[in-house]
Amino acid sequence: MNIRASRLILIVLLVILSNACEAGQSSTNAEIYPVNPKLTQYYNNIGGLSTLGPAIAESITKPDGKIQQYFQAGLLEYDPGQNQTRLVPIGSEFVSRQNPSTQSTAGQGRIVYGYLIPNEFLALYDRIGPENVGQPLTNPRISAEHECYEQYFENLGFCITEQDPSNVHLLPYGEWHKANKGPTPETPMAIPDSKYASRAANMIEGIADRLDDDLTGGRLTALFIDMNGNAVQLYNNVGMAVIPDNPDQVQWLLLPQLLDIQPTSLVARKDGPFYFWTPGGIQNGSGHNVPTLFWDFIIKNGGLEVSGAPITEIFYPSNDKSVIRQCFDHLCMDYDKRAPKSIRIHPAPLGFQYYELHLAPSPTPTMATMVAPVAETALQAWETYPRITTQQSQEIGVYITKNGAPMEDIQLTLYVQMPDDSFVTYIMPPSDSNGQTAQVLGPIDAPNNTIIPYKVCAAHNSTQFCIEETFWIVNTP
Repeated sequence: MNIRASRLILIVLLVILSNACEAGQSSTNAEIYPVNPKLTQYYNNIGGLSTLGPAIAESITKPDGKIQQYFQAGLLEYDPGQNQTRLVPIGSEFVSRQNPSTQSTAGQGRIVYGYLIPNEFLALYDRIGPENVGQPLTNPRISAEHECYEQYFENLGFCITEQDPSNVHLLPYGEWHKANKGPTPETPMAIPDSKYASRAANMIEGIADRLDDDLTGGRLTALFIDMNGNAVQLYNNVGMAVIPDNPDQVQWLLLPQLLDIQPTSLVARKDGPFYFWTPGGIQNGSGHNVPTLFWDFIIKNGGLEVSGAPITEIFYPSNDKSVIRQCFDHLCMDYDKRAPKSIRIHPAPLGFQYYELHLAPSPTPTMATMVAPVAETALQAWETYPRITTQQSQEIGVYITKNGAPMEDIQLTLYVQMPDDSFVTYIMPPSDSNGQTAQVLGPIDAPNNTIIPYKVCAAHNSTQFCIEETFWIVNTP
């Protein structure tokens, strides 16, 4: 038995023993591949299988000579020019960088570049090494999508699940990136090119920039126009809109009402230091009691102008009674007894829930399954940057195979749709011996949040087949 085969068998056995749960919360049974020898030393130094999980794809050599290989929790790259191996910083393709939290964090962890890394994550963070994990991109937060407490870094993501709160796992960055998808949903309704929508986007972004990301939860969708003509933007916890009848004012979406959360009756005032009294209605002495933990958070994050008035008393949203909730006109506040101390008090992810119910697109094929409609021939395309500014150049890469083997010397044509709906055509260099080629695009003048579609076509045996992808022009964070 050769060394390559024995190494593969050993990896498979280790995966079976560990259930592949040490490196991310994967929902797929990925095929396992041998680790490229150029990456082995680095892979083992940072923990190998127990840290990054198994290799989930064959290594590829890019046109510039760099070797890349996907692992469950990240993407490794060897640069022969520098003789160095690193984790590729792909975290920013899944989330936008948040502002560091302004909430008090005394005793709850370590501050790195202004961000809190909670005590629960520190042991794994230190073991892997800050230089390998990369800089923080988000504050620690609760993810409704992944049902875990998570934090994104440039190269890796950390997660504690409610089912296994004593163990820290790595998010499956590698699987996400390989499948050309991220955890944050993107609305299919992008901002249209109109002065009304562009002005609304600037007004909404101005308000969001003044608030702490702990309140909004970070941007969930691009601004879009709903069926009533309103310019709407959703965040994970809240939503904002500008309506045509009042284009100079941003309004908060009444998400609790839109999600059919019913108001409760006004009640008498509770005495003591644990509640803040908010009178309401015409009945003398009736109103709602807001726990001081919720009240302090709201006051630090814009006050009742942002949250709206309370519409319920505290209640349990689930049967296990691990979360205490109170809802306001614009949002709901949760106290989660299971969460790390630093994020036990937080807004509920109502924006995400509304998106899932009303806006989430039907499942679409990922890049890995978008193959050309010609038997045994597959075409893949990717862009170096999923989002660029009008000052940046973009690079489009293409990989073409037949029966799994790279196809050399295939002529490919790239069509890029401009913001004015015209097309720019590029004749790409023929594919190399690895079946790859690439084309650099010049800067594109476009409004903020413009989607740029592109299509790559190949001709082989008198048959043409194509694949379509997109990237974004984003001029403001």
